Amino acid sequence: IELVLIVSSPEDHDEQIAVSLGLTHFIGRTLSDFGAAPLYIDSEGYKRLMHILEVVEHDTWQLFYDMHRYNPYAQEKRAAFRQDMQKIDEHI
Repeated sequence: IELVLIVSSPEDHDEQIAVSLGLTHFIGRTLSDFGAAPLYIDSEGYKRLMHILEVVEHDTWQLFYDMHRYNPYAQEKRAAFRQDMQKIDEHI
């Protein structure tokens, strides 16, 4: 196991965590609500989505709420993600 020390400001930490953790949990919870489940016919990309779902489904809703309520960048990152999803959807 290798330890990597990362020097970061609190603001930079929170902004990056809003994406790396907050967005991952947001996608995972959305997949769960959608009813995503393993399929007989799937792809590597879908298997990766199922991995995201597996990662977050064991965490509590309280953790999910807290990371989105108390991170000052979480709402902004979720909104940007939803906006980009809407743009892609309109493109097709």
